[in-house]
This record gives sequence, C-alpha cells and structure tokens, in this order.
Amino acid sequence: MPDTREPTKLMMSVEPAEAASLANIEALRLVVSNLEKLGDRLDRIDERWTKRFDEQADVLGKVHTRLTRIESNRLDSTVKSIDERVGKLDDRVDALETERDKRDGATGVLAWIVKSPALGWLAGAAAAVWAVLHGR
Repeated sequence: MPDTREPTKLMMSVEPAEAASLANIEALRLVVSNLEKLGDRLDRIDERWTKRFDEQADVLGKVHTRLTRIESNRLDSTVKSIDERVGKLDDRVDALETERDKRDGATGVLAWIVKSPALGWLAGAAAAVWAVLHGR
C-alpha cells in the first residue's frame, strides 16, 4: 500500500550537482509510479478485451457448429430430390391436360354437330331426298 502522507519539506543547502541528482531521482520515482499506474490500467483493459475476444470466439464456435450440422444434414439433398420429382410430375400433368383438352375438343365438336338444329334439319332433308330418290 503506498504511503499517502505528505512528505516533510526541509530547507537545506545543497550543491547544484546534488540538487540535480535529487531532482532526477524524484523524476524517476514519478516515472516509475506513472508506469505502474499505466501497467495496472493496461491490465484492466487487457482483461476486458480478452473477455470480449473470448465471447466472440464462443459465438463463432457456435456458428461453426450450426453450419457443420446444416451442411451434414441430409435435408438439403432431400429438398433437391423432391424438387426434381415435383418437376417431373408437373411435366406429366401438363401432358395429361393437353391430351384431355384435345379429347374434349373432339367430343365437343361432335356434340355440337349432334345438338345443332340446323344440321339436324339438313340430315333430315338429306335422308328425305335419299328416300325419294330410292323410292322408299
């Protein structure tokens, strides 16, 4: 624990060289004291930064673990295979719908012909002409 008492000041005569030496000694004491304070402060700063770096390293470790799990997970390949199968099924549905549309179109024309009153009259007239020509 540093001595916090105020030093006693004495007036005495000293030689200039001795006074210079005493001044240098006092300056060195101040430098050493300030360096000790600075060292303590740097230690505290270093502890805080070390703690922060450790926290960041922990977070990065967790992220790395999660990425490793995701990459090793078969979910990605499963989704790709499902996408491929859905694409093939879409193609099959499109082909079936095209075929159905063609069939519906052909039966629609026949149904229109059968249901058409004008064609019915024409068919009846043609049958009558044929019957008259053949004597029936």
